[in-house]
Amino acid sequence: MNFLTRKFFPFPFIAGVLVSCLSVKAQQQLSDSLSQHIQNAKGARNKFKALHQATNFYIEINNLDGLRDMAKEELMVAQGLKNDSLLGISYTDLGILFDGKSDFNEALKSYLKALKLFESEQNLGEIARVTNDISTIYAEIKNYPQALHYLSKSASFAVLPEVRKEHHALIVVIYINMCEAFNALGKPDSALKYIQLADAENLEVRSAGFEAYMLGDFGWVYEKLNKNDLAEMYYRKSVHQADSLQAVKFIADNAYRYSNFLLQQKRYPEANIMAVKSLLAAKQQDYKFGVINAVSVLRSAYFNLNKPDSAYYFANMQVDYRDAVFNQQNLNQIQDMTFSEQIRQAEENRRISEEKEKAGRNIQYAAIAIGIIAFIILLLIFSRSVIAGEKTIEVMGIIGLLITFEFINLLLAPFLISLTNDSPLLMLLSMVLIAALLVPGHHRFEKWISEKLVEKNKKIRMASAQKTLKKNEGNLPGQG
Repeated sequence: MNFLTRKFFPFPFIAGVLVSCLSVKAQQQLSDSLSQHIQNAKGARNKFKALHQATNFYIEINNLDGLRDMAKEELMVAQGLKNDSLLGISYTDLGILFDGKSDFNEALKSYLKALKLFESEQNLGEIARVTNDISTIYAEIKNYPQALHYLSKSASFAVLPEVRKEHHALIVVIYINMCEAFNALGKPDSALKYIQLADAENLEVRSAGFEAYMLGDFGWVYEKLNKNDLAEMYYRKSVHQADSLQAVKFIADNAYRYSNFLLQQKRYPEANIMAVKSLLAAKQQDYKFGVINAVSVLRSAYFNLNKPDSAYYFANMQVDYRDAVFNQQNLNQIQDMTFSEQIRQAEENRRISEEKEKAGRNIQYAAIAIGIIAFIILLLIFSRSVIAGEKTIEVMGIIGLLITFEFINLLLAPFLISLTNDSPLLMLLSMVLIAALLVPGHHRFEKWISEKLVEKNKKIRMASAQKTLKKNEGNLPGQG
């Protein structure tokens, strides 16, 4: 069983079905139109919007090569805009790309980056969506408890009125996924609860696609509950609904579910008929996993019907398709390694650029602070009326020394990192050397200031005493 992923609900389901049913020529025309729209976009934000439309299009038609190119450019534009929300969307699209290529490690990394960005902005709708996306990765690797953890988090946001308003179909998807996780864990009672909740929510959403999917899940849950009559009724309905929508992938999946159920019931001729239906649909869309599922039923059914030649034929087909999937996954991994390195390099360049900007600002702040401290010290030295003690100068001197050390550290840091190859020990030794050079100079400077202050203070006190003496002499008795 596959969890419902994001590609089922960025657009209404029927729109997604219509896009997937477009001819190759029509898809190419639409792709060319989107490319032209991107080229004509004025301003970075409009370009990002056009790129995101293109990524959604490639997600809908399951074109991972097109999605890869658009997602990479989308990320670059978002990084240039320095907008956390847009970066979160970009990382989500990258997660969908890696998920589609079964690179679950990179997909999870991308989704978690997106989640962190959305949480920093308290974007509740996107938090709800990306936590559901994360749950699908854990479901793919059969870690259903962790999948349920993220689904519970997703549901807690998806039921909020403001999120429902923006993403009204999301709660249906979450409940369907919770049903499948519980059923996979052997808890069909809990699974039944959530598929019923999904069905109730879909009354408002009115998605025929969700209905086709849920009918199959109802069949699976009732099969686990050993209610075979109900299971078969729902399996039949699910196939009929998928046929009515002409949704090829759903036909493949629902017919496989039903054929596997019939196989377990030892109704081999009926299982064959339904498995052939699944196989034809899967081949029509080059849905390799669908083909593998269907031929596994056909192989078992023919074996039990004592038709070894047919069983052998479908066993070979199963092996061939598994090899094709394995080879494609290996090719994807090689491509993904290069693509991931490009993304990592772009992120590293962005980080270095931000650090340079931050360091530049810090240098300016330190220079301003040094200027202020120097101004205060000079004011104390050369003022004709202010008396400053040595303790004041000592405190000001220490503050000035610390700020000067930080200023030099910020100024020389890039050079030292390059010179020491970012070695912590060599960096520490470099800082100690700088401090060793600064401290003696600081002591000499402080001594000079103290001498100046003593001399200045004496002059101020002498002038004050003379002024007081003259005043007192004028008030002596017998004078005047």
